[in-house]
Amino acid sequence: LLIGRGELEEDIKRKVENYNIEKSVLFLGVRNDVPDLLNAMDVFVLPSRFEGLGMVYVEAQVNGLPCVASDGPVPKEVDIGGGVTFLSLQKPAEFWCEYILSNHLSRESLCCDVGSVSQYNIDLAAEKLRGYYLKLCETKTF
Repeated sequence: LLIGRGELEEDIKRKVENYNIEKSVLFLGVRNDVPDLLNAMDVFVLPSRFEGLGMVYVEAQVNGLPCVASDGPVPKEVDIGGGVTFLSLQKPAEFWCEYILSNHLSRESLCCDVGSVSQYNIDLAAEKLRGYYLKLCETKTF
């Protein structure tokens, strides 16, 4: 499943045709049902050359997906539960494929409650913000 759009999309479509794997690759474009699509996946792979924090990695992990990311462009902070493997973009695509296929990446191997230990957990973030405001109010006179 290829979700979204990018500057290399046409190149990827040509490669899919060249390898004669059109029946195995779906180009889904920009979607608003990504969480549902993540449920259909076994592993999330995004070999990005330019990436900020990459919230899509967080979404994938919260969904229980093991992730494979580019080492370097993708910051280590995206690994919120130990489910992200970082591989070098200097390695060929065959290396990435072999790693993914031979390492038995599975949802079962991940921490089941990523959100409870994460800085992305809304309850933990709200409590931290509440504490900040209480402390701020204690130091101010009205």
